[in-house]
Order: sequence, then structure tokens, then C-alpha cells
Amino acid sequence: CVGGAQWCVDAAAEHARERRQFGRPIGQFQGVKHRCADMVSRTELARAAAWDAARADGDGDVGSLTAAAAAALALDTFFECAKDCVQVHGGIGFTWEHDTHLYLRRAITLRQLLGPTQEWRARAADLAAGGARRRLGVDLADESEQLRREVRAFVTEVAGLDKVEQRARLAGAGYLAPQWPAPWGRDAGAIEQLVIDDEFRRAKVRPPTLSVGAWACPPLMVYGTEEQQQRWIPPTLRGEIEWC
Repeated sequence: CVGGAQWCVDAAAEHARERRQFGRPIGQFQGVKHRCADMVSRTELARAAAWDAARADGDGDVGSLTAAAAAALALDTFFECAKDCVQVHGGIGFTWEHDTHLYLRRAITLRQLLGPTQEWRARAADLAAGGARRRLGVDLADESEQLRREVRAFVTEVAGLDKVEQRARLAGAGYLAPQWPAPWGRDAGAIEQLVIDDEFRRAKVRPPTLSVGAWACPPLMVYGTEEQQQRWIPPTLRGEIEWC
């Protein structure tokens, strides 16, 4: 199913680049480009679910949960992408001269043979309600262990603090937005961010969200004056300013 959906994405994108109307490729029109973007996002979601089901332990409720989720997503994704592919191709998409109808027929057939997808979704919901959970993790390099010890020591220190003091400590140490550059964040790369998330989750410490401040502050870091940065960024981190 995922391979068929990917063919539909590729065919639609190629046609949107080549087919011209009103003096420009139709892929430049919002209605077409948004449809193609939706096809890509659906396909990648189904692909991720299929890989997850392949990697999961096939025995027990967890294996059944991942298989049900992958089946529901993949079957519907292939069908929806095939329909959208026909739409992007316009008139030729409705003819037998183009292969789009073959993929649409195959998607419909697979959904009838392996579906209905409502049953797969219900199966996944029942398993999740019964306690089945897919625990995800990333195998990190050995050099992350020193970093993990440092983060764990800090989280242990702040875990028992009241919310106001805890937030002040998190802000001061750069843990509220570790990906931000110092002095507001930690200049954390991908591995450090994963370690931080893992250790905070393990200690059941949930950092407060910055909400719209997470969008407002980065431009200030790049384009703001020093006075503007000091006026807005630290109070945002401490929760003294809320953006909306």
C-alpha cells in the first residue's frame, strides 16, 4: 500500500510540474500544491507506521497494536492518494490511457480484501484502551552517557521544587528551550535534546510550555537589540510574560 501511495505522489508531482495552465505549471496553484502536500504527509505517516509494525515484537498486544495501526493507515492512505492522483491529472486521470486508474482499482481492491479500515481502527483503540502501549526509544552513542548523568543529576535536584522555583531553575540552566542558543538555551544538538527529553520523562518532570513565546523569541535572538533581548526573552522563560 505504501509503495502504491508513493507512486501516486510521484506521478502527481511530476504532472503538476509539467502541466501548464494560465501560463504557469499547475503545481504553482494553491489548490494543486496543497493536495500534493497532503498526499506526501499521508504517505510518510503510513510509511512510519509500517516500519514501526515491522520493527515491533510480533507477539502479544503491542505487536497487534502496531499491525492494526499500520493496516488502518496504509489502506486508507493508498486509497486517498490514488483518488488525489486522479484529481491532479485532471481529464487524463479519468481515462484508461494513463495508469492512475490501475492504482485506484488496486487501492479499492486491497481495502475490500484487507479492510474495512474501521475494524482495524477499532482493534487499535481496543488494544490501547486495554493498556497496550508502544514504547519508543533511540539507541544513542556511548558518549551520551556522561551527558545523561549530568542531566539526571540536575533533574533530581529540581524534581521536588515548587512550580515557580522549578521554572526559574529550568530557565536559568537553559532547559526550557535547550535547542536555543546560549545564554537562553543550551545550544543542544539532536542527541542532547533526546537525552534531556528522556531524563525529564523518566523523572516525571514536565517543563512548562512557552506557547507563542517559542515563536516570538527566536527572531529577537537574531534581529533584536541587546536591550530588546533582555526585556523580552528572560521574562518569557520565567513565565512573567505570556505571548498570544
